[in-house]
Amino acid sequence: MDEISLRPHHILCIRFFEGKGYSSDFTKHMAETIERLREPGKYVMLVDEEDEICRKCPNCLKDGCSQREKVLQYDAGVLRMLDVPYGERMEFRRLWELAEQKIMAAGRFPGICGDCEWASVCHKKEGGPAGN
Repeated sequence: MDEISLRPHHILCIRFFEGKGYSSDFTKHMAETIERLREPGKYVMLVDEEDEICRKCPNCLKDGCSQREKVLQYDAGVLRMLDVPYGERMEFRRLWELAEQKIMAAGRFPGICGDCEWASVCHKKEGGPAGN
C-alpha cells in the first residue's frame, strides 16, 4: 500500500497552502504532494524526521533540518492535540478530520506554530479549510 511520510505539523501547512513557498521548486512539489494525499485511500506515516514535503525545502540540509528544534516543537503540539504518536499510520482523510476537529474547531491552532515565518498566511485563512 502506498503511503507518504508526513511530519505531524505539516497537516497544518497543507491546510493553509496557497501556492506560495520558499521557491518555485518547493511550491510545485508541495502542490503535487497535496494532490497525491487527496487520492482516495491515501495513507500517511507520521514521522519525526524529514518527510516527503521536506524533500524540496531549503531548510532541509544534508545533516537534517536547519529548523529542527522549532519543527519538533510544532510536531509535538500537533501530536499532543490529536492524541496520536509518531509512527502512527493512518488514512490521510482521517488525519485531516482529526486536525479539523481537535485543533481548528477547538481554536487551538495559534498555540502550535504562531512563530512560523508563514503564520501570517495561515492566520488570514484560519476560518475555513483550504486543502480539503
